[in-house]
Amino acid sequence: MRTMRSQAAQSRRVALQVLYQIDVEGAYAGIALDRALERSLASPRDRALATELVYGVTRWLKTLDWIVDRFSTRPVTRLSPWVRNILRLGLYQLMFLKSVPGPVAINEACELARSVGHPGVVGFVNGVLRNILRKMNAGAASGDVGGMYAARFPAAALFPDIEFPDIDEDPVEAISVGYSHPGWLVARWIEQLGVERAMEICRLNNEPPPVSLRANLLKTTPLRLVDLLSQEGIQARSSQLAPEGIVLEPGEPPAHSGSPAGLAERGGLAGLRAYREGLFTIQDESSMLVAHVLGPEPGQTVIDACSAPGGKTTHIAEMMGDAGQVLAFDIHPHRLGLLRQNLERLGIKSIRPIELDTRRLGENYRGVADRVLVDAPCSGTGVLRRRPDARWRKRPEDLPAFHALQMEILRSASNCLKREGILVYSTCSMEPEEGEDVVGEFLSESEEGSKFVLLNVYDRLPATFRQAFPDETHNGCGWLRLFPDVHGVDGFFMAAMMLKGRFDN
Repeated sequence: MRTMRSQAAQSRRVALQVLYQIDVEGAYAGIALDRALERSLASPRDRALATELVYGVTRWLKTLDWIVDRFSTRPVTRLSPWVRNILRLGLYQLMFLKSVPGPVAINEACELARSVGHPGVVGFVNGVLRNILRKMNAGAASGDVGGMYAARFPAAALFPDIEFPDIDEDPVEAISVGYSHPGWLVARWIEQLGVERAMEICRLNNEPPPVSLRANLLKTTPLRLVDLLSQEGIQARSSQLAPEGIVLEPGEPPAHSGSPAGLAERGGLAGLRAYREGLFTIQDESSMLVAHVLGPEPGQTVIDACSAPGGKTTHIAEMMGDAGQVLAFDIHPHRLGLLRQNLERLGIKSIRPIELDTRRLGENYRGVADRVLVDAPCSGTGVLRRRPDARWRKRPEDLPAFHALQMEILRSASNCLKREGILVYSTCSMEPEEGEDVVGEFLSESEEGSKFVLLNVYDRLPATFRQAFPDETHNGCGWLRLFPDVHGVDGFFMAAMMLKGRFDN
């Protein structure tokens, strides 16, 4: 039987392999981690440590590199990928994993250097991390916690002798380093929301996200699901925002989340009887609100233009009592495969998955739908706490490209509506180019061939949300934007429009 220490060492080796794949090969964190856990780690304890290390290092990447650069004779960018990620792993444990003694974290980092064929740099890794630990211990002994900056940024409290960027002189660099976000994104949020809100959103993005589940109303109720989960040792409460939702209590597994498919496995949720029997779907509360804005009714024909892996699609079918027809489109066959798996588990019959480039929807399904949902591909800046590697993949030039794609899909999908049909556009982005700018441009264009009227989203939201946020004004524009720091959920945008008629009819 392996010792506890050897088990932890194997978790660190797995984490290092995944971090290397993310860093060098461009792998997606959730996918690479899922595969590695399935292949190499069996126990929940081992998987939890590997997950903590991968997501923790990925979230705090910029902060970790900034600190290493203050102690290393060579810049992080000039180190070999293996050594770079070994230092990141060691430093993350020193800074954030209080359950791991500093000397143990350093010794394990040295063993990793040996295990990947870098015996010559063991001394380098040892020296850098030991110097860092000495500085941390000296600061703790002195009682100096770094002044006002430390009250805002965790790293500064650990290294009071290091001069961090001054938030008054350079708020972009200060927040970028202090909360590990790309500078261009921090600058955007400061311009749009101000320094304090931008900093709070970045802080929240580094916290473990809440885990919410949507009760399958075809099989159970939220209250019954809470009771069933309690019997299986999982404590949860009803959502304050979405009537079908429940939220796991803090400290319940999983502590981290990535892709929905991997989330269930890593957190042990797939082993629950309630999961196997299709009593719930893993979905953020903000995402649950979209189906309510769409307002599908039994017997209707609904088109979900970008459906896989099916969180919103299955919610729509459940709200319809599985009576009617939901045409679920996606361009990626493997993602439609995930949708089919969800349909089988949830026991839903009314959804028809169809592989199609949704920019061609209007050519093939003109005027057939009572409701159309366009939950468009986007930058995903509203869900960075769930996808920690995404913040490092995005670039400013991505936004115009996403905007153009969103417009293409929206134009095509809108042609699928019947007269008086309702079109809902949503994204998990906090950027105006992917939200109100898209809707404004679309409505302006629609005057040329049809007439869409912007509906008041707030009036279409469930009573639970309206009770929680009775003063929500959505800027008086009809659409709704959700923020992590205001609403406690993923960043999200949604708008609803009704087709009043076509001039060519």
